[in-house]
Amino acid sequence: MSAINKLGIKYSVEYGKPFGCSKCGKRYKRKIHLNSHLKYECGVRPQFVCELCSRAFHQKSNLKAHINVVHFKMKRSSQGQTQYNNSSDAEDTTIMDVFYE
Repeated sequence: MSAINKLGIKYSVEYGKPFGCSKCGKRYKRKIHLNSHLKYECGVRPQFVCELCSRAFHQKSNLKAHINVVHFKMKRSSQGQTQYNNSSDAEDTTIMDVFYE
């Protein structure tokens, strides 16, 4: 089942994702997310590379999450505080500063 929104765009009512990629068919609720998909993901090589292990990501946020989880092993405690499980906090801070500019 489909409908037409205020802008005259036909979309799928079942999923509420009116914006679809013409290349891969992936659908998005917001046009800005489709534009981001087209610019950084669909048919594009990953451009954000981890300098610690060379793994590549399509989105910078995924690279940051990878670095935090895999290389810094960040965990949230039950009190909401961040804990680091690396041996050298000074080295970690220096590396983290590079990725969070």
